[in-house]
Amino acid sequence: MDSVRFQQAGGKDNILIGDATIWDANAAALQAIFAEWTRTDQSFEQRVSHLISTGTGGLNGSYGLDKKSVIADSGVDALFGNGQALDWFFVTQKVDTFATHDPRDHITQV
Repeated sequence: MDSVRFQQAGGKDNILIGDATIWDANAAALQAIFAEWTRTDQSFEQRVSHLISTGTGGLNGSYGLDKKSVIADSGVDALFGNGQALDWFFVTQKVDTFATHDPRDHITQV
């Protein structure tokens, strides 16, 4: 029997992905995504939009996060937002569970 993997959000806006991404072995891609996500001059919604639609003014350049960049696995993941900030969840339908704390959290089904 497989165990459940838990992921708890930190104190700021978070991206919670229970699976792998196509960028996991690409340090430049991860740094660009991190630069966009942690910028303070854009809202949560603007940062999500930049990461979904590459080339639209984001610091992530051509590196994006969407359904195509997340590689779903068969493992069960339990993802928990922090309730103090906004979170972006990537969840595998019918496998993963997640708990949001804000109706403005963004959910992407993989």
